[in-house]
Amino acid sequence: MTRTGKWTPDEHQRGFFRHSSWLLVLGAVLLAIFYMGSAQSHGKGFDGKRGHGGMQARMEKMMDEVGVSDEQRTQIRDVMERQHEKFKDVHLQMRTARKSLHQLDPLDGGYDAEVQRLAGEVAENSRQMTVLMADGRKQVWQILNEEQRAKAEQLKEDRRQKFRERRLERQGAEAE
Repeated sequence: MTRTGKWTPDEHQRGFFRHSSWLLVLGAVLLAIFYMGSAQSHGKGFDGKRGHGGMQARMEKMMDEVGVSDEQRTQIRDVMERQHEKFKDVHLQMRTARKSLHQLDPLDGGYDAEVQRLAGEVAENSRQMTVLMADGRKQVWQILNEEQRAKAEQLKEDRRQKFRERRLERQGAEAE
């Protein structure tokens, strides 16, 4: 600033870039949040259309590895289809609430209250999905016999171990 209290052109330009860099960072964060929310709604689900990464294929593989009978396979598929229908309803509600969040005007007077309300809806949807998953697991567990449940638990632990090992390998490769 000069003695007259005015900004020099050089100081004015530096101030602009300092503020615009914060705007860029804020914009990037908001875009990342938006795309993370929309990316969660893509992939393949139990019916092979949408959802979380090939659930049907994983269930079929698990049923093969555990050695379920044809009758058990039919019962498990029925459970998964019923659960999938319930998931679709809750997932649609969650997507609608997230979309509404992204469409809010941050300068609107009721912005904070609406964010709180919509965040509560998303949290409730997440809770419902967790309960649905647990209920589906319980129903499948009731169909399996004791030996099959033990085998399924062992397979799940084996997959977790492989995941941990791959994660450690990636972290080691990133550190190098």
